[in-house]
Amino acid sequence: MTDKPSYYASDTIMITGTITPAPQPDTTSAFVTVMNPNGKVVAPSPAQVGNNGAFHYTFGAGGTSNWISGTYTVNASWSGSVDTKPIWKTTTFAYSPLASTTTTSTTTTTSTTTTSTTKSTTSSTSRSSTSTTSSRSTSTTATSSIETTTTGSGGGGGIPEFPFQLEITLVVTVAIVLSYAVARRASRPK
Repeated sequence: MTDKPSYYASDTIMITGTITPAPQPDTTSAFVTVMNPNGKVVAPSPAQVGNNGAFHYTFGAGGTSNWISGTYTVNASWSGSVDTKPIWKTTTFAYSPLASTTTTSTTTTTSTTTTSTTKSTTSSTSRSSTSTTSSRSTSTTATSSIETTTTGSGGGGGIPEFPFQLEITLVVTVAIVLSYAVARRASRPK
């Protein structure tokens, strides 16, 4: 088994295992091979087996062109003697040359619409004068907040998705705010 499920370039990988029943002290080694997703061996090595049957093999990830992104297969084999069929155990781990990155961007759009209506009426008769003034003021504020999170490989390459998503989000937000303002204005008595 490996000490972690995934690794990045320059990480240290430790492969451990136990042979049961434990062999005689210092009489044998387990043989460990690590293969990339294309089946190329990137780390072959014997691992000394201790008195309790435990073995471990430690090596650095990356460093050659055979270290590519994907799932790697670890095979550990052991045979007590030339006449005995080897025992195989297999495990896997994921590898990526660069760690994943997460970028979070928050965009806040605020729109304020203020409508003010003033109505004045003046009436006069021969004896008296009446003046009526009414005023109505409406204020509307709409605020929207958009949070976009993009997770991708830090390895570069490809077309970045974030600018395109931001553009669509801003267009939709502006359309919603304008629709709201037009609807409020249309529903107002004249």
